[in-house]
Amino acid sequence: MEQSFIIAKSLKRKIMRKVYMIWFLRRISSPFLVKTFFLALALTEAAFLYSLPDIFKNISLVSGHLPTLSGFMLSSFQQTDAISKLFFIGIMFLFGLFLHQVFIDLHRRKQQELLQQV
Repeated sequence: MEQSFIIAKSLKRKIMRKVYMIWFLRRISSPFLVKTFFLALALTEAAFLYSLPDIFKNISLVSGHLPTLSGFMLSSFQQTDAISKLFFIGIMFLFGLFLHQVFIDLHRRKQQELLQQV
């Protein structure tokens, strides 16, 4: 009888540890935090793979007119390799998710403020 009580208590402790861990991870990992982390990770990787100062320098050289700039951007995108294109598209996707989450959070805050005023 005492042994089954010890086993039950041990099992309860293991289950509650997992429940608390899941609760803690959900508490600290908001969708905004996760998206920000992945965007920062992708941008850090881009900084290591590509010479970002040179890219911005080249953009500033042709930034006099919008048609020239858009032509330069399109031409440079077409002439790069497939991995770089996929990486760029992935970063743009993550940036879009990030902005979407920012607007969702701003909308929720605005709704909460309006509800508190009523």
